[in-house]
Amino acid sequence: MQFKTKTLTAHINGRKHRETLSKLKDKDNSLKKAKETSEVNAINSRNSAETDLKRKHPNGIDVADNGRSEKKIKQTEDEAVIGGQTKVPWQAEVRNSEREETEKNVGANVIEGVPKGFFDDQQMNSRVRETIEKQKKITSEIDRFYKEVEELEVQREDEHEELNEQSALRSDIEMIDEQIERWKMVNELEKKKENIVESVATKFEQKPNFDPVEIYYASLSIRARDPDARVLIITDEQETPYKRGPLSKELWWFADDASIDSLSHTNPTSSTGRRRYAFYEADGFYLPPDKLDEWEHGGVGLIRGAKVVKVDTEGSFVLLDDGRKIEFGKCLIATGSDALLHSQLERLPELDDFVTTLGKASDFRKIYSKVDKMAVAENGTQNVIVVLGGGLLGTELAYSLNRRYARDQEKPAVKIVQLCQETGILSEILPDALSDYSTDMLRYQGIDVLTDTRIDSASVKGRDEKRRRICLNTTAATTSDGPKERKQIMADFVIIALGAEPNIELADEKGGIKLDKANGGVMTDEHLRVCDNVWAAGDVCSFVDPILKRRRRCTHWQHAQITGRIAGENMTDGHKTYTHQGAFVTMFGPYAHICGVGDVNPHSFSTTTIFAKRDEEAAEDAEDELRAVVFYTEPTTNVVVGVLLYNILGMGEEWARKLIRDAQRLDERTAIECAKLFELWDSEDDEENKKREKEGTKTAANEERANAGGGKLTEVEVEAYQRRED
Repeated sequence: MQFKTKTLTAHINGRKHRETLSKLKDKDNSLKKAKETSEVNAINSRNSAETDLKRKHPNGIDVADNGRSEKKIKQTEDEAVIGGQTKVPWQAEVRNSEREETEKNVGANVIEGVPKGFFDDQQMNSRVRETIEKQKKITSEIDRFYKEVEELEVQREDEHEELNEQSALRSDIEMIDEQIERWKMVNELEKKKENIVESVATKFEQKPNFDPVEIYYASLSIRARDPDARVLIITDEQETPYKRGPLSKELWWFADDASIDSLSHTNPTSSTGRRRYAFYEADGFYLPPDKLDEWEHGGVGLIRGAKVVKVDTEGSFVLLDDGRKIEFGKCLIATGSDALLHSQLERLPELDDFVTTLGKASDFRKIYSKVDKMAVAENGTQNVIVVLGGGLLGTELAYSLNRRYARDQEKPAVKIVQLCQETGILSEILPDALSDYSTDMLRYQGIDVLTDTRIDSASVKGRDEKRRRICLNTTAATTSDGPKERKQIMADFVIIALGAEPNIELADEKGGIKLDKANGGVMTDEHLRVCDNVWAAGDVCSFVDPILKRRRRCTHWQHAQITGRIAGENMTDGHKTYTHQGAFVTMFGPYAHICGVGDVNPHSFSTTTIFAKRDEEAAEDAEDELRAVVFYTEPTTNVVVGVLLYNILGMGEEWARKLIRDAQRLDERTAIECAKLFELWDSEDDEENKKREKEGTKTAANEERANAGGGKLTEVEVEAYQRRED
């Protein structure tokens, strides 16, 4: 480095300088001694000179002039001494001039900081001058060097802080990677342990569940309260969890070419055209069961096409029909319901192509494909589709098929026949008057409703495979006391929609999973717990209703959703009691919208029906919608246990829950007062608008029905659907 070279040079020059100074001091001392010797000699010479002068003094000199003469002599002597050997005055003058000239020349070469005449050697003098100049430069370079060093120190501190931050980040990353590797090792060890302990067992940390609706909402509650939980869903279907309600309603009302595969439909009340799906989540939401343990924070796994045949509460495992054994920490039984079959239609294998049930997505696809082909008429023939069942499912399906394929068409290729054993449709929830009104409404829309009719036997007739049909031998009750009417119904397709029964195959009295023989289903407490590590929800759950103070079982979608959520919460150390009064809604015509809350069974409870109009007014105004509130009360206490709203929307559902929760007692007066809580009567403005609509030869409903085609919703139906969605 150049700076080091210069510094070293200055150091060497400084050492030489000190040596030179030492020599000069020695020389100066010798000069001083010589000078002192010269002065002594001069004094001695002067004394001797004075003596000689006195001796040689001329006689003519006065004594008074002695002092002046002495001064002159002294001056002369001094001049002589300065020259050393000068004894003559003119020589002293010459010597003085030479000395002044020398001092003048030497003053020009005086070095700052060095005494005058310090160096006699001019070469040494120039070297010292050069050294001093270099020292000045070195000093400035040193100052600049220190400044640069200071700047470098600041820069190094900044870089050091940055390096520390980067080092900390690297340390964190390394620690995370190390933890990941450790977890991988733990997972591998756990898998090895499982394989060693039981080669056929698959272990999951959390909760296996079964039926689609309840388990989905249970998994939401579990994961919300325990983000690291591992939830395994087991279903015997090939679908991910989905809503079953659209299978008999929206997927027929708003179906298009994409509906059958995606289980989706358009939304007539949406301005964006966004589709609605029956599936709760996309396929990517669910993890493969063999990957569930690999995720640090758990997830929701799904096993499709597998059926649970046993739940061992003591060993904490479930056994699948394929032999797999899955251990659990906690288990939710949500097996739901199975579609009811008809005894006369399930015995013959040859009927498989002509008969099906509606309970799953695969059933919907089969029916959709079959009926869509029948809707194309060949040679003017009309295909007959029989819907067997007069309950909610059968009524919804008959209405949906008729609206899509037969209603509003001059020569429909499909004829819908609804066959029910009861005296009217929906008789298990409606009083007789409303059941008869609903039956007439379906007939008014073109559906052939056969009540009080039973199937005695069935067979397949026809040699031509294209025209083979199923023959239903039926017996119908008559109004008279005479023999029952026997009739043959030739059908091209039969859909069994008799309802469902709870799947109780997993009930095990010895294992603690007790069966409710009165209501059906698995018995639970008010927290939906079956035993220590098992809960139940949905259709299969027989629960204790703390409001009605008795054991109940419910089969509606809303009940399945709420019980699934509460069971999932209680499985994660919650203690919530199920107090919700479930509700159901259905629509099977422009003026047939039903909402039921609580326990609505006219055969078990007393009913009080409040109509918006008197019977004679309703008869005179047949085109107007019928509105009614039905209160279901305990026969002995008259306490409200259920409320049914017929063509009443708005906040009626919540008012009904409040009446049940408050254990409202009814009599003739309080029934009318309670009915005022609901939108039973129109305002004066609504009455005026209806009167204007009724002017003309056709009612507004008939005009809409005449203009609508291809199963489209009328404006009244769209309005009812929108109000129900709201």
